[in-house]
Amino acid sequence: MNFVKKMILILTIIILYSGASFASINKWKNDSIESTEYGDLLTLIIFENGLKEKNIGIIFPSDECSSYDSIPINAPSMYINNTKVQMMAQCLAKGKRMDFPKTSAGRHYVINELRNKNQIIYKQGGLTTTFKAKGFTSAYNSFESISGGL
Repeated sequence: MNFVKKMILILTIIILYSGASFASINKWKNDSIESTEYGDLLTLIIFENGLKEKNIGIIFPSDECSSYDSIPINAPSMYINNTKVQMMAQCLAKGKRMDFPKTSAGRHYVINELRNKNQIIYKQGGLTTTFKAKGFTSAYNSFESISGGL
């Protein structure tokens, strides 16, 4: 079963059996925002990459992260606001993965879309999800890395 089908199956099972209703968040809070369709199962987040640059990642449950390995790997490209963006993936914890733009051009594109549009739409295979952009610029400008200091 490919990645997208696995993700859709996991999301469907969680939604059907959780009994929870997901209230979408319409504004960035601190460094993240939840998916309009899936709530906190899919989260868009501002983070600092290994080059000390601000980047944007999408976090989701993944059985590909059943054994934790934090080494970034190539991931399938995603369509972000109808533009194909090369992606990398990294396991954040057991069962939790983040995909993020692989190239500097992709990173700049996603950041500019969030700054200049009302929403951003991620598509991969049969999965589509939306994140609102309201409050992004403020969150991005006030983002402070947890590393660094004296």
